[in-house]
Amino acid sequence: MRWTGFYRIVLSSCLVVALGAIPVLSAPKAGGTVRMSLADSDVTSFDPIVPFDNMSIWTMLHVYDQLVRPGKDGTTIEPDAADSWKISADGKTWVLHIRDGVTFSDGTPLTADDARVALERAGSKDSNFEDNFALIDHAVATDPHTLVVTLKKPSASFLAYASLYAASIVSAKQLTAQGKSFWDHPVASGPYTLAEWVKNDHVMLRRNPRYWQKPYPYLDELRFDVLTDDNTRMLKFRSGELDIATNVPPNQVAQLRSVPGVTVKLFPQMRYDYIYYNHARKPFSDLRVRMALNYAVDRQAILRSVLFGYGRVATSMLPPMLDWNNQLKPYPYDAAKAKALMQEAGVGNGFSAEILVTAGDNQASQIATILKDEWKAIGVDLKVTALDPGALRARRNKGDFDMAKGYYTSDVIDPDELVAFGIDYAGGAVAKWVGFKNDRISQLAAAAEAEMNPEKRKAMYFEIQKIAYDQFEAVPLYYADNRTALSDHVHDFMQLPTANYRLWETWVSK
Repeated sequence: MRWTGFYRIVLSSCLVVALGAIPVLSAPKAGGTVRMSLADSDVTSFDPIVPFDNMSIWTMLHVYDQLVRPGKDGTTIEPDAADSWKISADGKTWVLHIRDGVTFSDGTPLTADDARVALERAGSKDSNFEDNFALIDHAVATDPHTLVVTLKKPSASFLAYASLYAASIVSAKQLTAQGKSFWDHPVASGPYTLAEWVKNDHVMLRRNPRYWQKPYPYLDELRFDVLTDDNTRMLKFRSGELDIATNVPPNQVAQLRSVPGVTVKLFPQMRYDYIYYNHARKPFSDLRVRMALNYAVDRQAILRSVLFGYGRVATSMLPPMLDWNNQLKPYPYDAAKAKALMQEAGVGNGFSAEILVTAGDNQASQIATILKDEWKAIGVDLKVTALDPGALRARRNKGDFDMAKGYYTSDVIDPDELVAFGIDYAGGAVAKWVGFKNDRISQLAAAAEAEMNPEKRKAMYFEIQKIAYDQFEAVPLYYADNRTALSDHVHDFMQLPTANYRLWETWVSK
């Protein structure tokens, strides 16, 4: 059967709340430039199979097409380079049709074979996403418009992974001819092309006049400025140097509401903020210590003082999305119980530890300061170390840390990605970095990926989250809303629940 809406999920949390109102104009206007901030770090690579960081991901999604993409509601899959698809009765063979008229920025047609190469690269040994595409046995382009993908077993998450940025489609011919230099100026079919990348300063994208989805894009240029410091970012927005400021500090939202010509929008998202610790180091390898640290955290106070209420307390390693375990409750704040657990674990006299935060991230610094005070009450002497994003990642990846403030977002609407990324040691990434290994979670993750019955699959994901909860695998903090400030001349901007944005639909009236 032919499906163009594979997933249907009801997420009441995915409503957009706007603070202020954007003037309603009669019709979008073509032309103009938008300057927007990259709030976390610079882009690290334009090769889709390399980066994990959101700044790279959200920028690349404006340069490349994928076979399919998440819908705006974050609950559906919609056509992209492929305009339709069908699945075999046994759930193992997918036939995708490449839409007519899709061309790369150099004018050559995008073919099913280009899509095949994209899937093969995403699942290759060179890819950081090899595990996400290990479900594919082989892919064949039977003609320029037909891609046949055969899976090793039925997969409930295949279509979601086909939308993942790692499977972005580029000109296979140009990639072969240019090699690694291709990624300096990739030839792709997305709404924008890479015009300039001044590392640690800005990325400039330019309108792709050959983009298949007319009348998009409206803007002539997009400029992403690397502004990781909250104060610098907001000063540039207030002075008019930015049209869009992402990650608005919560304590400035109310102030900005009163500024003429400014709108602040809140976008609920599939995002999880937490403190992770190094399970390979004592005393974090002791469940009782992990419990004590969690019971000594007043999450409601953090939500009020750090987010000003723009979010909700986290209960699970998954954010609210498909198969989120809504039965889990926040760990209670109980300092007396925390002290007793410390005594039971043999560290009643306390211990010293270091927490890493990203330099310039005021929220992370606030959280670390609060934790320093709260954990002091149970004997933990916490040292706060601020590092630039690259240095923090380097220490984390080689296991040279005690604790760190982190977050992750879902790039797809299916929970398999975050389970693999965040909790399943067999899936790699975060679970390996922090040294957390649970064989039952790995077994359930593999079974859930292949389970086509939605209710059975849901039960497996509920159990995965409950195991992580019972093991006090991390210190859950909150599910934060995206807070974005817009100049009133910017129209039709939104962030999806997957946290990326579609700036090809955005336009300006100045």
